[in-house]
Amino acid sequence: MKSFKHKKKLIVLIVLLLILLIGAIVVFVRYKTNDEVRNWIDKNVLNKEVLQENAVYVELENSNVQSCVYSQYLGILSNNNFDIYNAAGNKEETLNVQISNPIFFSNNRFLAIAENGRAEGLFDYK
Repeated sequence: MKSFKHKKKLIVLIVLLLILLIGAIVVFVRYKTNDEVRNWIDKNVLNKEVLQENAVYVELENSNVQSCVYSQYLGILSNNNFDIYNAAGNKEETLNVQISNPIFFSNNRFLAIAENGRAEGLFDYK
């Protein structure tokens, strides 16, 4: 009699696990394919809501800019000035750079800038 109860509990457990697995698959597929479901899950389940008024932004004075992101910094090259902003959007430093066609290379917290086609003019910050 014990083996019958044990088998019954095992079958009930397997059925519950299958129901949970199928439910998780259905939710995942709906999340990937339906934007309305994705927005609802992001907002109500995962708390992934980004509000525009809370977002950090940097206003640009000129539309002719080159930018790069490295580590936790944003670099903006405009009019031979390279402005460096931190993650909070505060300007940390301005560097004078005589580069018109830049190439940016970054590795973790280091940044190198070079003139495209030339091997001179490299520097790094932080």
